[in-house]
Amino acid sequence: MAVELSGYRPVVQGVYSRDIIYAPNGRKFPAAELILISRYELPRRVEIIEELKNRIDKNLILHRGSNVIQLNAKNEILELEEMLEDVPEKVLVSFLAGNVCVQVNDLKKPGSYLDLSLGVLPRNKNFRGQKECREMLFEFDLKGRGFGECWHIDLHLPDGNLPLKRDMDLLLKHRVCQSATLCVSNFNYPKRQVTGILDLVYKGLSSAEKIRELPDISDEILEDHVFDAAEELSEIAEHM
Repeated sequence: MAVELSGYRPVVQGVYSRDIIYAPNGRKFPAAELILISRYELPRRVEIIEELKNRIDKNLILHRGSNVIQLNAKNEILELEEMLEDVPEKVLVSFLAGNVCVQVNDLKKPGSYLDLSLGVLPRNKNFRGQKECREMLFEFDLKGRGFGECWHIDLHLPDGNLPLKRDMDLLLKHRVCQSATLCVSNFNYPKRQVTGILDLVYKGLSSAEKIRELPDISDEILEDHVFDAAEELSEIAEHM
C-alpha cells in the first residue's frame, strides 16, 4: 500500500498536495501546498572522492601542454564541466594521483536520512516527477512572486526507522535546527507548521518497510556532493 499523508493527495511518487489560498504579497492566489518526501544514504567522503576521480578519468580529456580541460562528447554532466573547465591540467592530474586533497565537509553523520520539504506553487503547475517539482520550487520567477520552498529537513533514520517521537517532540519544543538527528534549513522555522507536518509523517511512515517505499534520491545526493568537491578543487587550483 502506498504511503499516505492525511489531508494531502499523492500527485507523483514522493509528492503530496493540497489546495490552499495563498497570499505571499497580500494578493490571494489559488495555490498548491506540496510535501516532498524521499530517502537517501549519505555518502562517505571516500565514496565522494572516488566518484569525482571516476568522472574525471572517464569523461574528461586531458590536453597535455594545455590548461584547458574538455569533456568527452558523450559526457552529460554540464555542471561538472563548468566547474572544471578552468582547472589547470597539472592540478587535475595531481588530484587523480592523490597529491591534491579536498576536505568534503558535511555536518551530518553517515547513514540513512529522510529528505522532507514543504513548498507552495501556483495551482495550475504540472510536473512529471519529484525532481522536476523540486526544481520548480527554486525557479527564479516563481520565488520572486513569493512561491517556492518554505523549508527543508534532513532527518536521520537510525536503523532505517524514524527517531523516537518523544525525542523529535523535544527537539521541536526547543526549536533545534542543527543536530545529529534533525537539520532544518531555516533557523527561525515555523514550529507549529513543521510539527504538524512531522506528525503526519510519523503516522504515514510507521515502519522501516513504509520508509523503503519512498523514492531513493541517493544518486542525486552523491551528485551534489561530487559537485561540491569539484568546486573545492577549483578553488584550490586558484591558489596554487
